[in-house]
Amino acid sequence: MALLAPSGYAQQTSVDQGDGYIQSLNQFLLHKNVDSNSNLTSLEELITRLEKVRSRRSSDLAFLKAVFYKTHQRLLVKYDRLACMDETLESGKYGCLTGTALYSIILEHFGFEHQIMELPNHVYLQVMVGEKVVIFESTQPKEGFITEGYEVTERIEQYLTDARKSVLHRTIGDGLEDGEKLQTSLSKPIGNQQLAALQYFNESVKNYNNSSFGEAADYAMSAYELYPNRKNEMLMQLVINKIMNQKKLKDELKNTYLNKYIQFIQKTKLSQTK
Repeated sequence: MALLAPSGYAQQTSVDQGDGYIQSLNQFLLHKNVDSNSNLTSLEELITRLEKVRSRRSSDLAFLKAVFYKTHQRLLVKYDRLACMDETLESGKYGCLTGTALYSIILEHFGFEHQIMELPNHVYLQVMVGEKVVIFESTQPKEGFITEGYEVTERIEQYLTDARKSVLHRTIGDGLEDGEKLQTSLSKPIGNQQLAALQYFNESVKNYNNSSFGEAADYAMSAYELYPNRKNEMLMQLVINKIMNQKKLKDELKNTYLNKYIQFIQKTKLSQTK
């Protein structure tokens, strides 16, 4: 399989200001309270430590290896496939989404070209070092830093095989208890905004399965607003239909969410989505 050519990578701009990575992180926080979150200290300490490592390492590969493993040691502690960024900072619980987001934020801070790759139920990073492709697989703390060309090729092939089966990497949006499967393309690059939208998608799914349908609707609309695609459109429709069919909910509450949904559709011109 041919790897992406270097020209296919979007240049990530290095952040010069000290708190630039905090601004990048903020879009992933559901409660937007990053400045008051004492656990942010761990990220700040990691960035400071990595800046010292960067000054000592002449090799980009050696530095990227340090980024991968030190981030796991300090921030990515316990795997939880649907963890949100707030949980990752507070307790070290992480999934492929928050792990990939943290790596992307750190790599952006240090000016490394990289792409976030979205699969139907998984995300990972491809990093460019000259003509070389490096994979950051956040869900594998010991074996997720992949640099050898043949191993990179095999891993990408495996990602695509797993995507076709939609079995081995069920982390983004998995667990929806009813409704049709919400599929996307096999593999494509996305930005931080779309990655943040996937987190809202996950939160919608979690609330849906907990019968918190109002919150599920809010998160689904937030997901679509950031990432207007068929998958998020279908999730909104599924949640709204569920709300309208709930016999225990008062008609007033049903109408509130229906009207909110209709207004959202009108605002975003959802009918024009392809």
